[in-house]
Amino acid sequence: RMLINKENPVVESFDKLAGYSVGVILGYTGDIAVSAIEGVKVQRYNGAAEAIMALKAKKVDAVVLDSEPAKNYAKQNNELGLINTDVAKEEYAIAVGKDNKALADEIDKALKVLNENGTYDKLIQKYFGDK
Repeated sequence: RMLINKENPVVESFDKLAGYSVGVILGYTGDIAVSAIEGVKVQRYNGAAEAIMALKAKKVDAVVLDSEPAKNYAKQNNELGLINTDVAKEEYAIAVGKDNKALADEIDKALKVLNENGTYDKLIQKYFGDK
């Protein structure tokens, strides 16, 4: 997803980033995707909060972040607007030592229960707003 500053809404969509300054998190998917666009002035930050501060200070025209954190920042900051991009789908994982199959099986069982009983959706709603 992409965040813009509502006071400076020059960027309309992800495919129109050329010529603009765009904040990304160093090494994340957004960095890779935005860096591939010719003509974008990529500004790399070590963390999302730093990129958001630059956007609020109008040092960048947009910030590209993972979906859930972007929604959360937009929800908490009225001056920020959210633009859906769906440029890259993110998948998350829990790493377990390859010799610890028992733990991996227990984690899989727990995740299945959380999905089936609605807890996962409730946590997403609580911490990130609408899904």
